[in-house]
Amino acid sequence: MKFALSTNIKNVQFNDFHYIVTSNSRRVLGSLIADYSSGIHCFTLVGTYGTGKSSFLAALERDLLLNTKSFFENKGQFNDYKKFQTLNIVGDYNTLANLLSDELESNSTNVKEFFSRLEQKLIEHKKKKEFLLFVIDEFGKILEHAANHNPEKELYFLQQLAEFVNHPKHDNVILITTLHQSFGAYSKKLSEQQRNEWEKVKGRFKEIVFNEPVEQLLYLAAAQIEKSSKKNVSGKNFDALFNLAKRTKFINNDLSISVAEKLYPLDIFSAVILTYAIQRYGQNERSLFSFLNSKDNNSINNFEPTVTQTYNLANVYDYIIYNFYSYLSEVNADSTNWRAIRVALERVEGYLKVEKVDIASKIVKTLRFSNSNKVKICID
Repeated sequence: MKFALSTNIKNVQFNDFHYIVTSNSRRVLGSLIADYSSGIHCFTLVGTYGTGKSSFLAALERDLLLNTKSFFENKGQFNDYKKFQTLNIVGDYNTLANLLSDELESNSTNVKEFFSRLEQKLIEHKKKKEFLLFVIDEFGKILEHAANHNPEKELYFLQQLAEFVNHPKHDNVILITTLHQSFGAYSKKLSEQQRNEWEKVKGRFKEIVFNEPVEQLLYLAAAQIEKSSKKNVSGKNFDALFNLAKRTKFINNDLSISVAEKLYPLDIFSAVILTYAIQRYGQNERSLFSFLNSKDNNSINNFEPTVTQTYNLANVYDYIIYNFYSYLSEVNADSTNWRAIRVALERVEGYLKVEKVDIASKIVKTLRFSNSNKVKICID
C-alpha cells in the first residue's frame, strides 16, 4: 500500500486503498444514514484541506460496491437496496451543468434534457434494484465559478438539482458534496440579494462538519507508525514523560498509554505539538501522513531512537521549519513568536561556547516552540 498526498474519487484503486476508520468518520457516516432515513438526500461535508473527506467517500464507495465491510456494512440502511452504483464528479472551474452533462454523456446543457436524462438513469437503476451514490468532490471550485459567472443562473440550477434529488420519489439516490469552507463563504463577492439566494440554496443541503480532532489524528498516526519496523524501546523514561503529560493536563485522560507507545519514537509531547502545528500550518491528515512517510533529513524515518532519546520537540521544530518555511516566513498571526525563536537561537550561537550550542539550542527550541503553539508545558 502506497501513501498518496490526496485521493481522487474518480480513479482510486480499491485493491491498493487503505483507510483507517476513525470515530469522526463513523460519526459522519451515522449522520448521513440517520438524515437519509428522515428524508434528506443532499449533503455537504465541510472540512479544511487534508482532513480525509475524499478518502472517506472512497472508503464508503468501496464498501457499497464491493461489500468489503471494512467501514460500512449494508444492513438495509438505504431503503433496503442491496446493489449500488456511483456517479463521481471532481469539481473544476466550470458550470455544474457542463460537468454533469459530461458524466451523463450528453452534448447538450439544456436543463430540461439534463433532468430527463438523470430521471431516466434513476429509473433504470431502480429497475435493477440499485442505489446511486452521487458524489461531487471539490465542490468549492464549482461554487467559485458560479459566484464569478452568472451566479443567479448557476444557483438556480443547483437549487433544481437539490430539489430533484430530495424529492420523495427518488428514494434510490443520495448526493454528497465536499467543501473546504462553509457554503456561504463562497458568496462574499456577491450583492446582498444574491447572498440571500445563496443562503436559500444552502438550506437544500444538510451540512456535516468533517474535521478530525487532535486526539483522532494521534490515533491515525499511531496506527500508521505501528506498522513500521522500528523496535519499541520505550521504558521508564518514556512512561515518565507520559505520566508528566497526564499530570500537567497536557493531554486528556482519554488518551491511553498504549496509543502513546504506538507513537514511538515520537514522545507524547512531540506528538501533540506536531499535530497542532500540522493543523495550524499544514493540511491536517494529509500533512500528518506526509510527515510519517517523509524521507528527508529531519524525518522520523531517518531518526534513530535510543532508550534516552525520542523524536522530541527540537526535532519537531526542525521538521516544521524545513517543511513550512515559506508560510512561516510570511506575515501571519504567529510571526512574532517564530521571529522570537530565531532571535533566541542566534543569541545562543553568539554567546555560548561551541560545545554547548547544540544542547542549548535544543532547549530553546523545546521551550519557545511549545509556547509558540500555545501549549503550556510544565517542567517537573
